[in-house]
Amino acid sequence: MRLAFNQTSMHCAVCKANFAIQDGTLRIYDLYVDDKSAEIGRDPNKVWDKDGFERTYQRTGYHETGAGFDEREGYPEPYSNFLFQRVKGRLLEWVEPGPQHTVLDIGCGAGYFLMMIRERYAKCGFAPKLVGIDISDAQLSYTVQRMTKEGVDAVVVHGNGEYLPFADEAFDLITCSEVIEHVRNPHRALRDMRRILKPEGLLLLSTPSMTAQNLWGKILSPFAFIAKNLTGYKSKPKSLLEGYEVPWYAHEFREAIRGANFDILDFEYNASIPHPWYSRFLPKYCVRPVVWGFSIADRFFKPVLKPLALHFVVRARKAHREQAAIN
Repeated sequence: MRLAFNQTSMHCAVCKANFAIQDGTLRIYDLYVDDKSAEIGRDPNKVWDKDGFERTYQRTGYHETGAGFDEREGYPEPYSNFLFQRVKGRLLEWVEPGPQHTVLDIGCGAGYFLMMIRERYAKCGFAPKLVGIDISDAQLSYTVQRMTKEGVDAVVVHGNGEYLPFADEAFDLITCSEVIEHVRNPHRALRDMRRILKPEGLLLLSTPSMTAQNLWGKILSPFAFIAKNLTGYKSKPKSLLEGYEVPWYAHEFREAIRGANFDILDFEYNASIPHPWYSRFLPKYCVRPVVWGFSIADRFFKPVLKPLALHFVVRARKAHREQAAIN
């Protein structure tokens, strides 16, 4: 299906089927598509584990903020705030609110970032049409409950980021934060994002940097070994590749975005700090000073610290190379 929107309904651009949006009621539209194609990303032996994602979501539970999720994972609040400001916070700074916008958040989870985007628009006096898409039924149910409770008008779709069930040029803003590494074929997903983005629309992306995770692992492995022996900490760190369908390095991420025919306006290396997993070894009284120190370093020495920045944060628009060539 290819869904288009107006004020009161959605309709399929192909078969013309109409889907009413009842006032005060949110529904989850189940539009999940998976054609089980052999084209599944860089590793032809990798399979899509949707059930695994659902189990992970159910384990982590529902959280209205990223800090809530981090707390569940045992990460301290100052760490969460540092990472939020440099990833989600940076994306929010790039949002360009306007009248009658339609906004899509790919991998919306429980919807907290979608709500933050709404607040960003509200500060400018605008009320965009909000659309969230995710593969998790559990998380979408939480999104529906929260938005219904807060009286927010939105469309919630159970779907696959590789097959975005929306009409061409349907969105003014598309966000995809900490999701593209979980999509088995990100190249196809990026092409579909371009298809549904309006000619002057904005695409905002973020993803972890494998370069930084590898470097921090090498730098801190001796300290982690000593700390684990002193504290008796038994749990092993997760593999760097665990949970990532496609891990990203900077040059590959740039090539993928440009290969989908986007112009990259900003490509930032943000959050120069060790992975939050290492914060488990810090005494509580050390957390704030350590985070403060990395904040100062990240502010004044950011170009030097690029290889140690945990996330790539990207602002892009559709390229119009064909039109430019004609002109």
